Amino acid sequence: MGSLQSYAGLLSKQSKIDDGNLRTLLSLVFEEEFRKVLDATKLLQNVGIIKEDGTVNYCLVMEILTYVVNNEYLKNLIIKFVQIVSKRMSKSNWSVSS
Repeated sequence: MGSLQSYAGLLSKQSKIDDGNLRTLLSLVFEEEFRKVLDATKLLQNVGIIKEDGTVNYCLVMEILTYVVNNEYLKNLIIKFVQIVSKRMSKSNWSVSS
């Protein structure tokens, strides 16, 4: 667990997204997807992944990801998700500034 906590510490850094990139990102989201995100946010709060102050419980996320990499179906699902998001981001020239 120590290495997971160290890794989670690296992930706790936050990056700012400028207004133009945020507008582009939001333009890619359909209303139905937005509602799903809101519902998912409530679920993530209920299980403790998103804390009351809005920060992410990175240690819990890393425990979940450790489980995911040992489950073939979930691992493939995550890979597919990353591929889709990467395509969307490259089409919109989306970038994150730190």
